[in-house]
Amino acid sequence: MKKYTLGEWLEEWFTVYKKPVLKPYSCRNIESVIRLHVPDELKSMKLSKIRAFDVERALAPLGNSRMRVY
Repeated sequence: MKKYTLGEWLEEWFTVYKKPVLKPYSCRNIESVIRLHVPDELKSMKLSKIRAFDVERALAPLGNSRMRVY
């Protein structure tokens, strides 16, 4: 079984599970959120190593914005 980083998994999740069923506008939104707002540090971490604290730390700068929900 492959040990994914978050970035690798997000790419596969988007391509396999989301892109085929979403409208192009929604796809562009999700793709840009992943590309622009998920920190590279978090994307480079192995999924098995990510903890809730890591996610909270990545989301904290976004405050209560709509981007945090995405």
